[in-house]
Amino acid sequence: MSTELLRILLAVVLLGFGASMARAQQLVLADQGRSEFVIVVADDASPSTKYAAQELQRWLREMTGATLPIVSDEGQPRPHEIILGDNAHLRRLKVDVDFAKLGKEGYVLRTQGPHLVIAGGALRGNLYGVYGLLEDHLGCRWFTPTVSRIPHVERLVVGPLNETKVPV
Repeated sequence: MSTELLRILLAVVLLGFGASMARAQQLVLADQGRSEFVIVVADDASPSTKYAAQELQRWLREMTGATLPIVSDEGQPRPHEIILGDNAHLRRLKVDVDFAKLGKEGYVLRTQGPHLVIAGGALRGNLYGVYGLLEDHLGCRWFTPTVSRIPHVERLVVGPLNETKVPV
């Protein structure tokens, strides 16, 4: 085989490998009105974190028709979780989140294997993380209290995430 042919073959193999890796890291949050995901919050979560879970559930249902159950971290880990806030499932995954650096309003959005982590400051960080996910990654927009644009999708996919936002 010629050197040029080997280079072309190698390029095709690497492109195929890269494409398959990108697909492997995507999380399908909902498909055809169904979801395998649950939203996990600490059993003793703050009222604002519980509200953040309800908001996430509400807007994902509006977008996809799927209702993701909100469950306590006291239960067994599930295969597909949206882990919201500091809880036992977050610690079990050993996700490194510096809550002190996040302060009261900062948050982290991170995909971790088959899970999505939204972890923020206890006061408003978790709620800001939910809205950050919905606005920056899922296309939701709120213009006024009565005017919004919420996309309706059959299949809701989130690509790899690893971002930290801390307001200044």
